[in-house]
Amino acid sequence: MLLVGYAIYQGQQVNEDLAKRMKENANLEVKLFLNISRPDQDTTASEILVSRYTQRFKDKQWPSGCRLPEVYYDPRSVADDEPVRSSLHANCVVVDAERVFVSSANFTEAGQQKVTTIEQLEDRITNAKEAGRKSLLLLVRRGGEPRFVALGLS
Repeated sequence: MLLVGYAIYQGQQVNEDLAKRMKENANLEVKLFLNISRPDQDTTASEILVSRYTQRFKDKQWPSGCRLPEVYYDPRSVADDEPVRSSLHANCVVVDAERVFVSSANFTEAGQQKVTTIEQLEDRITNAKEAGRKSLLLLVRRGGEPRFVALGLS
């Protein structure tokens, strides 16, 4: 599984199911491509920014005691030279090298609100259409197994 995201908040909760699957399936490879940003006017060495981000990810964004995914970042995002800096601002999920979902939604709890009724689903679809979105990413459970499903809104 490949996940690309700009921001992860409340990651221990958001990533709980994925970490559980990784524990259950030792062959499951998960690669995260994440943005590490350098605040304006920050002169901290890039290596220190990356080290701090890595520690925060382990402590706050991934369930404790669980196998870690491979985590990658674009080194230009923390470059000392401001004109070289970049920002990884794409969000996508690729599963089994065949299912792909691309979105502007961050991997946050707000981006993964629970839907328990048809009315709530209809409201989310209406709101997404009004916002000009072409699809919704749904995390559904089938037989207890979590799965991402892209719902086209055409």
